[in-house]
Amino acid sequence: MRPRLTLLSRSCCHLCEEMLRTLKSLQAAHDFDIEVLDIDAADHAALESLYDDLVPVLLDGQTEICHYHLDAGAVIRYLGIKGFGSAAKTLESARDRVTP
Repeated sequence: MRPRLTLLSRSCCHLCEEMLRTLKSLQAAHDFDIEVLDIDAADHAALESLYDDLVPVLLDGQTEICHYHLDAGAVIRYLGIKGFGSAAKTLESARDRVTP
């Protein structure tokens, strides 16, 4: 199952657009889905109260990975730790070569 990262965003937010664009470029090398939520929508009032000043925010469930600007290294490390993405595959491959 592919991980689903959630981008908390809002309209007319250049940092949000930049984070989404960079996230999409990471998808080519790392296997994950992106869900974009507009925190200004009426049905996301709870998210707005929690993250309003931090938008854009990248989450995996309730775990914050980064905010304001995408930290690509943090995303790659996070996916690797969770057992997803090429970071995890690289670790598995290295382990297989070392294990007798």
